Amino acid sequence: MNHKVLKFLFVCLLGAQVCLSARPDEINFPLLYHVTTLAIFLFAGLIITFTQKSHPPWDNLTLVTGLFLVYFFTIGILISVSSGLGLVETIKFPYRSSNLLMVLFLPLLVRKEEDLYWLFLALLWMMGCQLAWDLYMAATRQREALLDVLTGSEFASNMFLGTIPFAFAGLLIFWNVRRRRLLYLGLLLVLWTMLTLKLFLIYSRTVWLVILPFDLMAVYFLLRKKFQLSKFFYKIKVVGRIIILLALMTIGAMTILVAYTPHVGNIIVKRFYFERGVEARLSEYKTALNTWLESPISGVGFGHKVRLFKGTHTREQNFIHNFVMQFLMSSGMVGLSLLLAMLGVTTFQIMKLFKRSRTLLQTVILIAIVITLANIVLMSLTETVINAQEVYFLEAIVISFAISIKRLQRQDLLETIRMSKKNYTFGVKGVGNDTSFLGPRIMSK
Repeated sequence: MNHKVLKFLFVCLLGAQVCLSARPDEINFPLLYHVTTLAIFLFAGLIITFTQKSHPPWDNLTLVTGLFLVYFFTIGILISVSSGLGLVETIKFPYRSSNLLMVLFLPLLVRKEEDLYWLFLALLWMMGCQLAWDLYMAATRQREALLDVLTGSEFASNMFLGTIPFAFAGLLIFWNVRRRRLLYLGLLLVLWTMLTLKLFLIYSRTVWLVILPFDLMAVYFLLRKKFQLSKFFYKIKVVGRIIILLALMTIGAMTILVAYTPHVGNIIVKRFYFERGVEARLSEYKTALNTWLESPISGVGFGHKVRLFKGTHTREQNFIHNFVMQFLMSSGMVGLSLLLAMLGVTTFQIMKLFKRSRTLLQTVILIAIVITLANIVLMSLTETVINAQEVYFLEAIVISFAISIKRLQRQDLLETIRMSKKNYTFGVKGVGNDTSFLGPRIMSK
């Protein structure tokens, strides 16, 4: 019963995340709804943890994430206060990073492979609803305001950094299911159509030239490394079907764009301001570096505004279009080291689990989360997504999946050892615990 309550609260939290696609500049219902549901979810997780008879051991992922949170919830706040920042600017970053607290309790939902499947489906539904909400809000605006709605500070969700690899994972999982196959593929076609619209409408060179090509190559090479493709895709025509499906989706999305959006003019404007944008970014990096040198160990605090040269004028802003320079300026070497440690340990753990995975579901989810993490890093090199609360939500999901799969693999290993010992006693060859209810157990090369 406790786990059912925690599942319900997590679904409510996913709904709050969809509502927060519109970034609030003031205290409003979506913000209060998110804060309330997150607090209730964490409180329920704390109660379940203390009422359990046995507690799962804390691993390195939990420890490094906890260290990151403890530092920024204590020393980080003190640095911002000592720098003379206001209350709102001081609590913004702790609020955004508070999503990482889910890492402590979200793995409690996953006790078997079926729970992992439920969690994946819940996130896929949330990502689809978030895209639909994005496009609905954009459709209610005038055509000229569409670009500002989907790319500006008012309404610019970065959830698509996780939606792309999770949509690929959905195709790999549901392509060969026997029951309700057409329904699943139809829903995935709708998801991919909305995703294509979103990716095209954001007019981001980083997305078009880096994120999308990288994701395609990463999916291919990770599948090739893990599977023998000739066995995994039962016939070569299956690959062709997937390509045709994505091509039809792209054609449909482009048709809608041509009919309803002023995309050509926006692309020309983007290209016209490219050189000026490069000059502005260099000015940002130089100013951030000089500000960091004032306090190289601890930084000057998140929310600190610096005066930057932008084209022919100057402006003040508290964000830098590069996560390394952002964390150096705001939290110094200590804060940047904690962030890189969390990202590095997570990536190492995921690839370690990827080599050990023996079920299709685990393997595909691990591919999705490692690409999500890579997308966040790549996008953060040239954009300000590291300051968005939904990015920390994605990081929490990535780490929680890694912890959950690690526990499942450990349970599978212990069950295999137990069955081997039992069968050895009776002179029977031992067998493993088959949890691959979504497909045959797979083996690495």
